[in-house]
Amino acid sequence: MNKNESNFNNKVEDISFKEIFNLIKRNKFFILKIFLFLLGATTIYSYTIPKTYEGEFRIVLDTTDEETLLPDIGAIATAKEALDSIGLGGPAAPESLATEVTILESPSVLKPIFLYAKNEYTKSGIDVEKLTYKKWLENQVFIELLAGTSVLEIKYQDEKKDLIIPVLNRISEAYKKYSNRDKIASIKSSIQYTENQVDNYRIETNLLNRKLDSFRIKYGIVMPIFSLDEAEPLPPETNPLTRLAVLNREIEYLSKIYTSNSPTIKRLRLEKEAVLNYIEKFGAGVIGIPNPDDVENLTSQEILLSYRELERKTYRSNFILEYLENSLLNLKLEEAKSETPWELILPPTVLEFPVAPSKRKIVLIGFIISLLVSISIAIAKEKIKGTVFDKEELKKISPYLIIGHLSYFKNENNQKRILSMVNLLNQKDNLNITFFTVGDIPNEQINLLLNNLKNYMPKTNFTLSENITSTNKNNLKVILVNLGELSKDKFYESIKEIEILGLDIFGLIIFDKNLKIK
Repeated sequence: MNKNESNFNNKVEDISFKEIFNLIKRNKFFILKIFLFLLGATTIYSYTIPKTYEGEFRIVLDTTDEETLLPDIGAIATAKEALDSIGLGGPAAPESLATEVTILESPSVLKPIFLYAKNEYTKSGIDVEKLTYKKWLENQVFIELLAGTSVLEIKYQDEKKDLIIPVLNRISEAYKKYSNRDKIASIKSSIQYTENQVDNYRIETNLLNRKLDSFRIKYGIVMPIFSLDEAEPLPPETNPLTRLAVLNREIEYLSKIYTSNSPTIKRLRLEKEAVLNYIEKFGAGVIGIPNPDDVENLTSQEILLSYRELERKTYRSNFILEYLENSLLNLKLEEAKSETPWELILPPTVLEFPVAPSKRKIVLIGFIISLLVSISIAIAKEKIKGTVFDKEELKKISPYLIIGHLSYFKNENNQKRILSMVNLLNQKDNLNITFFTVGDIPNEQINLLLNNLKNYMPKTNFTLSENITSTNKNNLKVILVNLGELSKDKFYESIKEIEILGLDIFGLIIFDKNLKIK
């Protein structure tokens, strides 16, 4: 098999833009029929697709931290540490927005709504055997957090327009239940725990208050509770510390005037010693009953230290109790409010017009597909038919020289081409030229060609043969073909027959009714 045969058998050839353009011109009516049929079918189909409607609602997610405890009212650091140690240092931060969106898309929230919609489809006679939760969520429910905001947009699409609002309302209610569920459970748990702590600290605080009162009464300590450092000082005339300071100044001054044995100085020193004994025994007047029980025999310093320690414990316990009671009140108020962590800024709404199908989009796509399909069918038709329409295409499958490319004899411009052929034929000095045709060529065109050649080559004997095998081997042989009527299969058969007979072909003359000669 030679190269030409291989090229011919390989019918998958590159098609240039020019060839496609020419193909469209040749088959314009055929392409137009198929195109209009497909486009019409697409347009009709666009009107048969069920309409899909869309509804939506929008919410603003709350990202602020909620403080459930009252502000610190004179709290001291030790009390705060104590509250933290029992787990009342404040609530945890809310979940991130991304987590909220993910949870809202989860089956635990939306699966009941899917089952509701599926049941409504069944009531309407719609086959839901192949409808799964995953398909429903992917194709009908759209949840999106708008970029740069905390606004969540929920859209729902359905062919049943009257089902959209009920589904959106159920999604809204489901999210409300989800968002309150954890919060309410947390509040209830906190209330129960705080109530237990309040009971415990109330018992402890009452016991410490009694102990402090008993200690004050026992030692005659008269001052406001929790305020030993802030107790009102005694009047200067009755304050032993003030009197002691006065005595020290008088003794220092009079010692420079009198001798140490002076009665005045002795009297002042005796009074100073009495004041010192009083301060030591009665704690500078703070302790009213220094030694009610002879068994203990405590010094005033030991009494005051014991008092300060008992006062500190009582103060701390009273503060924690007050703090816990305030926290419990806040938790109960929070439970009563049961607020949702989002605000509905766009209630469930259904768009007036359907979002699908887009007839314009379907028709546009149908237009493009119809055009491509109709052209592809025309190309396939020509490939199957195997007709050669183009000179360049003929060159690909022909081993012979093209000595002439003629339009049908309708104008004088063909004469220039005929003269060119005459010059080539005269170079062979053969007075016998045989033409044989491959494919259908109008006799009128063949006769016009022969008449023109005879005019230019009167001494040459021209013959026309339809049978290659009957051709005289000594004659100059030229093949005549007609583009648009030449079958590749028939042309290849002729080439093969010529090769078997061992004939020498001088060249090809092409008739082309579409050739325009200027």
